Amino acid sequence: MNKLKEFLEEVGFRFHNSPLYIDNQCDWIAYKRTVSKRECTSNEKPVQIVVAYFSSTDAKYEGVEIDLTAEFNGIWWQLKAYSLSPSEAIEKLSEIESSLVKAWEAL
Repeated sequence: MNKLKEFLEEVGFRFHNSPLYIDNQCDWIAYKRTVSKRECTSNEKPVQIVVAYFSSTDAKYEGVEIDLTAEFNGIWWQLKAYSLSPSEAIEKLSEIESSLVKAWEAL
Protein backbone atom coordinates (compact mmCIF):
# COMPACT_ATOMS: atom_id res chain seq x y z
CA MET A 1 0.00 0.00 0.00
CA ASN A 2 2.80 2.44 0.84
CA LYS A 3 4.60 1.82 -2.45
CA LEU A 4 1.38 2.49 -4.38
CA LYS A 5 0.69 5.68 -2.43
CA GLU A 6 4.26 6.94 -2.96
CA PHE A 7 4.00 6.26 -6.70
CA LEU A 8 0.66 8.06 -6.96
CA GLU A 9 2.09 11.09 -5.12
CA GLU A 10 5.02 11.16 -7.57
CA VAL A 11 2.69 11.25 -10.60
CA GLY A 12 0.51 14.06 -9.29
CA PHE A 13 -2.36 12.43 -7.41
CA ARG A 14 -3.87 14.04 -4.34
CA PHE A 15 -5.41 12.15 -1.45
CA HIS A 16 -8.62 12.25 0.52
CA ASN A 17 -9.40 10.28 3.66
CA SER A 18 -12.29 8.15 2.56
CA PRO A 19 -12.55 4.54 3.61
CA LEU A 20 -14.87 3.01 1.04
CA TYR A 21 -15.70 -0.08 3.03
CA ILE A 22 -15.87 -0.70 6.76
CA ASP A 23 -13.43 -3.62 6.71
CA ASN A 24 -10.90 -1.89 4.43
CA GLN A 25 -7.51 -1.30 6.05
CA CYS A 26 -6.87 1.62 3.69
CA ASP A 27 -8.41 4.94 4.70
CA TRP A 28 -7.65 6.99 1.56
CA ILE A 29 -8.49 7.37 -2.10
CA ALA A 30 -6.27 9.12 -4.64
CA TYR A 31 -7.52 11.41 -7.38
CA LYS A 32 -6.33 13.75 -10.11
CA ARG A 33 -7.85 15.59 -13.01
CA THR A 34 -7.11 14.09 -16.38
CA VAL A 35 -6.99 15.52 -19.88
CA SER A 36 -10.17 14.90 -21.84
CA LYS A 37 -12.07 16.57 -24.67
CA ARG A 38 -15.22 16.32 -22.53
CA GLU A 39 -15.97 17.65 -19.04
CA CYS A 40 -18.45 16.23 -16.56
CA THR A 41 -21.67 18.01 -17.54
CA SER A 42 -23.00 18.00 -13.99
CA ASN A 43 -19.91 19.59 -12.44
CA GLU A 44 -18.76 21.49 -15.54
CA LYS A 45 -15.20 20.54 -14.62
CA PRO A 46 -12.54 18.26 -16.06
CA VAL A 47 -13.04 14.60 -15.22
CA GLN A 48 -10.91 12.87 -12.62
CA ILE A 49 -9.18 9.54 -12.35
CA VAL A 50 -9.69 7.95 -8.93
CA VAL A 51 -7.54 5.16 -7.49
CA ALA A 52 -8.84 3.13 -4.55
CA TYR A 53 -6.84 0.48 -2.72
CA PHE A 54 -8.62 -2.28 -0.81
CA SER A 55 -7.16 -4.60 1.77
CA SER A 56 -9.55 -6.51 3.98
CA THR A 57 -8.86 -6.48 7.70
CA ASP A 58 -8.50 -10.25 7.65
CA ALA A 59 -5.91 -9.93 4.82
CA LYS A 60 -7.81 -12.30 2.54
CA TYR A 61 -8.23 -9.74 -0.22
CA GLU A 62 -6.11 -6.98 -1.74
CA GLY A 63 -6.94 -5.06 -4.88
CA VAL A 64 -6.89 -1.73 -6.66
CA GLU A 65 -9.63 -0.02 -8.66
CA ILE A 66 -9.00 2.82 -11.11
CA ASP A 67 -12.08 4.68 -12.29
CA LEU A 68 -13.48 7.66 -14.11
CA THR A 69 -16.95 8.66 -12.90
CA ALA A 70 -18.82 11.57 -14.49
CA GLU A 71 -22.15 12.69 -15.94
CA PHE A 72 -22.91 13.03 -19.65
CA ASN A 73 -26.28 13.64 -21.29
CA GLY A 74 -28.16 13.26 -18.02
CA ILE A 75 -26.61 9.87 -17.18
CA TRP A 76 -23.90 9.21 -14.61
CA TRP A 77 -21.23 6.83 -15.89
CA GLN A 78 -18.62 4.87 -13.99
CA LEU A 79 -15.86 3.41 -16.12
CA LYS A 80 -13.56 1.19 -14.14
CA ALA A 81 -10.60 -1.17 -14.17
CA TYR A 82 -10.65 -3.35 -11.05
CA SER A 83 -9.16 -6.35 -9.28
CA LEU A 84 -5.66 -5.11 -10.04
CA SER A 85 -2.73 -5.88 -7.81
CA PRO A 86 -0.86 -2.81 -6.54
CA SER A 87 2.07 -3.63 -8.85
CA GLU A 88 -0.27 -3.95 -11.87
CA ALA A 89 -1.85 -0.61 -11.00
CA ILE A 90 1.57 1.05 -10.88
CA GLU A 91 2.75 -0.62 -14.09
CA LYS A 92 -0.43 -0.01 -16.11
CA LEU A 93 -1.79 3.26 -14.67
CA SER A 94 -0.96 5.36 -17.72
CA GLU A 95 -2.45 2.80 -20.12
CA ILE A 96 -5.58 2.40 -17.99
CA GLU A 97 -6.07 6.16 -17.65
CA SER A 98 -5.77 6.56 -21.41
CA SER A 99 -8.29 3.76 -22.02
CA LEU A 100 -10.78 5.20 -19.53
CA VAL A 101 -10.56 8.65 -21.15
CA LYS A 102 -11.06 7.16 -24.62
CA ALA A 103 -14.11 5.22 -23.41
CA TRP A 104 -15.49 8.39 -21.76
CA GLU A 105 -15.03 10.39 -24.95
CA ALA A 106 -16.71 7.64 -27.00
CA LEU A 107 -20.02 7.95 -25.09
